[in-house]
Amino acid sequence: MLRLITLIQALWFIANVIARASQGLAITVLELSTSAFVIFSAATAICWMQKPADVQQPDYIRTDKKITEILLEAGEPGAGVYYNTPLDFVSRRE
Repeated sequence: MLRLITLIQALWFIANVIARASQGLAITVLELSTSAFVIFSAATAICWMQKPADVQQPDYIRTDKKITEILLEAGEPGAGVYYNTPLDFVSRRE
């Protein structure tokens, strides 16, 4: 409910700024800054809509390869000692 109220207020504000600009009325720097903040916050919210929020539900990654094949293809990094899993060498940057 709070998000709906916030959305209505943000849309109302943006509509007022656009209407004032189309009529040739002055728009202050504060209104312009607030408009940019609203637009970028909305874009961020849209991008985060599919973000998983339930940390109790794991995401499983399935593959047809065996762990030995993955480690052999990894070469030197895959041959090292691991602490948690054999795939410790894999990072999110790859």
